[in-house]
Amino acid sequence: MIEITNNQLELDSEKLNILYFSAAWCGPCKILKPVMTEISGERTDVNILYIDINQNMEIAGKYEIMSVPTLIFIKGGEVKNKIVGLQPKTNIIHAIDTIQQ
Repeated sequence: MIEITNNQLELDSEKLNILYFSAAWCGPCKILKPVMTEISGERTDVNILYIDINQNMEIAGKYEIMSVPTLIFIKGGEVKNKIVGLQPKTNIIHAIDTIQQ
């Protein structure tokens, strides 16, 4: 998982990019972070970018983030899916697999 800290977002054009919008004060985000780290270690076909909304307001604004945690799935420059709120790992893996088919 790559942490974005400077409002500079570079997406991998070859892989599925998951933008993981979070905040330090968010309880559900703290629960989801180790899950996303685990997925990042297991899936070489996915690029996970951790984005703290308080440090990266421009990116959060661009993607119209209204609540955290939010996952935005981007492939080939196009948003393929968006999941808002805490989700179990199985749901996130299912979303990845659906897009990768």
